[in-house]
Amino acid sequence: MNASHNEATEGGAQATERLRSAAHERIDTVAEAVHPVVDRLTDAAHDTVERVSGAAAGAAERMNVKSDELRHMQGRLAEDCREYVRAHPLKALGYAAAAGFILTRLLRG
Repeated sequence: MNASHNEATEGGAQATERLRSAAHERIDTVAEAVHPVVDRLTDAAHDTVERVSGAAAGAAERMNVKSDELRHMQGRLAEDCREYVRAHPLKALGYAAAAGFILTRLLRG
């Protein structure tokens, strides 16, 4: 009885080893098959990040340029207003009073 028990145990151990080995081989086969797909997905993700980053940098640069242009225009407009007030102080005072009157009427409802 001991001999047949040992044979059964050895047979079970060999079967277990074959199953373990087959499972590892199958895992390696699947890993090799998906590796190129993962590489392509990784490359595509990196390319997308680069394109989005480039677009964001371009948009930020355009916003900086437009901001500078608006600041320049604001300064120019303020200077034009100062020149007009110096050249026509009474007209400027009249315009300011009229604007104040209109705003007061609009805001009071």
